[in-house]
Amino acid sequence: MRYPDYAVFSEEIRKSEKAAREESGSSFALMHRAAEALLDALLREVPDASNVLIAAGGGNNGGDGLELAALLLERGIGALCILPKDPKPGTEAAEALAHLRSAGGKTVREFPAPGQLHGFDLIVDAVLGIGVRSPLREDAADFIRKINESGLRVLSVDVPSGLSADSGAAPDGAVRAEWTVSLLGLHPGLFTGDGPLYAGKVLFDDLGTGTGKTPGDDPFSPRILTYERIRGLLPERPRTAHKGVSGRVAVIGGAPMYPGAAAISARGALRSGAGLVRCVAHERSLPLIFAGCPEIMLGSADREGIADALSFAGAVVLGPGLGRSDWSREVYEQAAAEKPMVADADGLFFLASHRIPNDRRVITPHEGEAARLLDVPFPKVHESRFEAAARLQRAYGGVAVLKGPGTIIRSGDAQALCIEGNEGMATGGMGDLLSGIIGAFLSTGRLSLFMAACLGVTIHSRAGDIAAAGGKIGMLAEDLIPIVRRLVSGIDG
Repeated sequence: MRYPDYAVFSEEIRKSEKAAREESGSSFALMHRAAEALLDALLREVPDASNVLIAAGGGNNGGDGLELAALLLERGIGALCILPKDPKPGTEAAEALAHLRSAGGKTVREFPAPGQLHGFDLIVDAVLGIGVRSPLREDAADFIRKINESGLRVLSVDVPSGLSADSGAAPDGAVRAEWTVSLLGLHPGLFTGDGPLYAGKVLFDDLGTGTGKTPGDDPFSPRILTYERIRGLLPERPRTAHKGVSGRVAVIGGAPMYPGAAAISARGALRSGAGLVRCVAHERSLPLIFAGCPEIMLGSADREGIADALSFAGAVVLGPGLGRSDWSREVYEQAAAEKPMVADADGLFFLASHRIPNDRRVITPHEGEAARLLDVPFPKVHESRFEAAARLQRAYGGVAVLKGPGTIIRSGDAQALCIEGNEGMATGGMGDLLSGIIGAFLSTGRLSLFMAACLGVTIHSRAGDIAAAGGKIGMLAEDLIPIVRRLVSGIDG
């Protein structure tokens, strides 16, 4: 599925709806086009569909479902609409209902009993759409529960009912769809937060409006990141290159109990193209780091070693395996210099106490770390990921990378959303690898913080998807490292 360049928040969607209606001169024309797009998607995904159950709400989302039912009947395909309450007279949904009845369609008020569902090929969820509000009304929650308990495959219109189109939050639960058809604009909530849990395969149709080809009026409309889209932006190495100009990275961390985190980060930097990588760690960790990769240069994390590493480096990765001891705090305070920097892991633990903005720094928190950095409860971050990323960037400067399903990259003037990656990457060491990859892109000085973060996140996520071909359970950061090397070189797969 080819997606537009940008996902679009609901406010921008409504502007596009208004413009499309004004252009067509008909308030119903856009709904009819939406129903035609739904019909095309349904028949493409379920070509043998002969009887479709449509759950319709009273708003425009329900109107799309009602109009779809009329088109199905006109094609000779059975369609039954569950419509608890007729739409308000004079609305587009009311016009769709009139079309349905003129086509011989029927509606019922109550959800069919389980024994009455036999013979239906799928359910179309057209209940709530993009206007969902939490908490859900009791009748809406009951409707969603019955859809999920039906045992039928589900195609959702715009978003699964109960899911926020903008944030991907579903605090009260949502319809579990096999397919979601995002109409007019691509809804960012389908790809982040709880979106991937509920949306299934995301299909898209802009209804001929071109919505999403540009950010529109919102400069923070998230740019959609995939490997195919960023591959042409990867920096090329000149034929005359030598290790000194290919980037120098200092990874600072590696407390005695956590040498592996620093080693993974350093290896990630090397495999992402850094010409030289120095790992500055506790003396007891150094032999273990060297044993795993002799190409890593070593330094002791004392005052002299840290100062030497900062002088050496084009970029610093601060935090992998740093720990939270008095030794860790001292290392953090000595290493927090004005160099292009990636702060991760326990580096973020100490940053939360200092709260010093730095426009030359990329921070890479997961949701728990973000909650600490913002001093808010964890659910507030999870349910408002775009807002949390914006607050992180404003508070700490530079670029904020909010990791998780649908990683968000936020700078002071742009935003991106990576739609690659998978749940198999939820293992220790993955974040350390990401910080090393971003550090390598930063180290040459030829990329902005935002671009380095976008490239690093996307390559890391695609590597996880490729590694997942061998199974998502038991995937290790180590499994991604050789794949990263190929991806950075422009070789997919």
